[in-house]
Amino acid sequence: MKFSKHIFLLIFALFLFAKLFSQVNTLKKTNSAFVLKTDILSPIIFNISDYILPNFSITCEKFIKKRHSIQLTGLYAWFDKKSGYKGQTKGQIFEIIPDYKFYLSRKKMQKGFYIGAYAKYIRNHTIDEEQGPYPYSPMMYLEYIEHETAFGGLTGYQFYIKKRLVIDFLLGFGRAQLYKVDIIKKEHIQFSDDYSGYLDAQFAINIGYKF
Repeated sequence: MKFSKHIFLLIFALFLFAKLFSQVNTLKKTNSAFVLKTDILSPIIFNISDYILPNFSITCEKFIKKRHSIQLTGLYAWFDKKSGYKGQTKGQIFEIIPDYKFYLSRKKMQKGFYIGAYAKYIRNHTIDEEQGPYPYSPMMYLEYIEHETAFGGLTGYQFYIKKRLVIDFLLGFGRAQLYKVDIIKKEHIQFSDDYSGYLDAQFAINIGYKF
């Protein structure tokens, strides 16, 4: 049931995103600009933790009329750290984030403060290896893939330098939910699934170019 519910909500969000995106074909050429940008803050946030998480994100924002826009973000990160006794945790994270933004200013076209909503799909592929508690204990191994969705609201401020260089400060909060775990390989270890929800947050300083 949880699997079906979260898949339905994610598909609905992506369908709504595609529906809004299709409307750009009916817009005037002056309103059909789009922005490509990347988040310069996420590498700093990820590396504050014990994990070393090199990552890269790219966002495409498409304007709809004067005060509306939709954007799609893709993020990829990988991690590798030591854990426990002769242990190692490594893996990859992939996120897809569709957003809707509504600009509050009536005078400033497609800039200034905005509010909106977002959805998110998260795929976390993790490999855990660790020596047991005793020298003669076998090596414990666990490889799995977690699938999560998140939904929430966002706000931010976007402005331009020389009409083309884009600076976008974004802040969002919502609720994330694990809905599926695929166990790929498990040896000498117990694993329990925790499907409880948790707070999801987005912090971004996006820099890009308006085409």
